[in-house]
Amino acid sequence: MSAPKLKNCSRCRNAFMAVPGQRICPNCVRQEEEVFLEVKEFLRDNPGSSMKEVADATGAAADVVMGFLRSGRLDAKLAPKDAGLSCASCGTSISSGRLCAKCEEKTTSQLGGGGAPRKEPKEEPSRGPGYRKTSTDSTRKTAGSGTTEVRSGFVDYKRGRS
Repeated sequence: MSAPKLKNCSRCRNAFMAVPGQRICPNCVRQEEEVFLEVKEFLRDNPGSSMKEVADATGAAADVVMGFLRSGRLDAKLAPKDAGLSCASCGTSISSGRLCAKCEEKTTSQLGGGGAPRKEPKEEPSRGPGYRKTSTDSTRKTAGSGTTEVRSGFVDYKRGRS
């Protein structure tokens, strides 16, 4: 697992330590969860409500409610009657996500089943015991000759920089 990195929250712009894939700070996550629970409870108690009624009662903007629907967090059975969630490709009515099953299958097959093929990482030649790759390793083209010069940043901790 990667170490947390200092990032700015995409909502409130406050700095926080984020793990990979995390876009919002813990405070905004907590606020979003509170809004989600409030919207879910309101829709459970008032089935068939309109988007305006949900927004007036909970204070949640329509795009936030739509985000809950698209992400699948909010069940389509509870969705406001005028939510109008539709496939981004063909316009068919859907219950969650961005694409209907047919368009999702078509897109997946166009991408080759599982997305772009992965490149295998190049294996580095063994440098022997005591060597460790550092961030100073670099490759550069030499002027005019078209050849590539590799500058090693390997360090022999017993003897110093090589």
